Amino acid sequence: MIFRQDSLEKAILLLDEAIAIDSSYVLAYTHKSQCLDRLGRVREALQTCLSAEKYALENPYYYTLKGIYLEKNGKLKAMHCAYQKSFILLGEELKKKPDANVCINYIMAKYLNDGKEMSVQEMESLMPATFTVAEKKNVLDFFKTVGLAQAKQGLLGKTVDARKNKECGDKSYRKMHTRSD
Repeated sequence: MIFRQDSLEKAILLLDEAIAIDSSYVLAYTHKSQCLDRLGRVREALQTCLSAEKYALENPYYYTLKGIYLEKNGKLKAMHCAYQKSFILLGEELKKKPDANVCINYIMAKYLNDGKEMSVQEMESLMPATFTVAEKKNVLDFFKTVGLAQAKQGLLGKTVDARKNKECGDKSYRKMHTRSD
């Protein structure tokens, strides 16, 4: 329901019921935030997201979402703190569970925190030493296809033309491969 524009209000009511049943159910808060955001109610989305914080203190994905809603609401100092917390927690998770998906989120959190493009070498330096060549390739291929800036646009809910996204991803990837620093 949260992915269909015509059912967002109903989804919010159901998510409110879920929160009433279990106030520690973080996923209900995050989905409700996403529904509110899709309805253009970004202040409410932020407030709903913040209501979950006491239940999500060690959840890096919560802090990424919090950072997104803080950014959408123009709260840039707090946004940086949220992105930094996400980056730190994802780094801890990556050490415990060296996984390509966690690594992609870790690199993305680094980008959100710093706001700077990264070269392939910089991305590789963030990967666990235990990664195989195939795992490294999977992570780098993701960013070749999507690109850091385009992934952020997606997180912020900004429409990205698929053709332009692919072109930008390719340019960004070539740029990363040819960067000399």
